[in-house]
Parts: sequence; structure tokens; C-alpha cells
Amino acid sequence: MRTEVYQGLVPHPEHVERYEALQPGATDRFIGMAERQSEHRQTLEKRHLAFNGFSQILGVLFAGITVLGGLAAGTYLIINDKPVSGLVSLLLPLATVAGIFIDSKRSQRAELKAKQQALAPPARRKRNR
Repeated sequence: MRTEVYQGLVPHPEHVERYEALQPGATDRFIGMAERQSEHRQTLEKRHLAFNGFSQILGVLFAGITVLGGLAAGTYLIINDKPVSGLVSLLLPLATVAGIFIDSKRSQRAELKAKQQALAPPARRKRNR
């Protein structure tokens, strides 16, 4: 009995030879299919990275607009004898943006830690003798 395991976009070389014998040109078709799949995957990854970059820029932009709007509203209210409302208008946008920033950093650290644990070699267990 013989067991073989092979993974990849292109079949095992021995199988490709057999396909080629049965259907001339099959090798070119397999390789072309693998190349197209690779190009498709790379295109998707590029789009994903571009979208993430654009999304981050928009997030920073909207956060800045929110904070500046809160500062302007708070300053206006304080100048017009509304100190409590003005203080709330000053601090609320700042606290919101700070909370979102802290939460995103925490989740980034947790994601990095999970990736590191997944890539780390398994720890050796000590045997009791």
C-alpha cells in the first residue's frame, strides 16, 4: 500500500505527465490556470490593501473634523456663558476619539499576539520520570 499527499495549484508532476499523454497541451492549461489564479489573488490583495489605506485616511479625517467641531462648539458655548455645555462639547468628542484609538490599539495588539502564537513552535513538554 502506498499513500501520497500533494498540494498545490498544479497537479503532481507524475499526474501532469499522464494528463499530457492523454490530452496534449494539458500541461500548458494547468500552468496557465495556476498563473491566472495567482494573478487574481494578487489583484484582490492589492485592492484590499488600497481600500484599507483609504479607509484609515477617511477615519483620521472624520475624527479630526469631529474633534475640531467639538472644540469650536465648546468654545462658542463657553464664550456665550454656557460653561457646562461648553465643557461637555469640548470633552465629549476628544473622549470618543481617544476611546476609539485605545480600543483599536488593544485589538491590534491582541491580533498580533494571536498571530505570534500561531507561528510559534509548540512548547516542549517536560516528562516526569
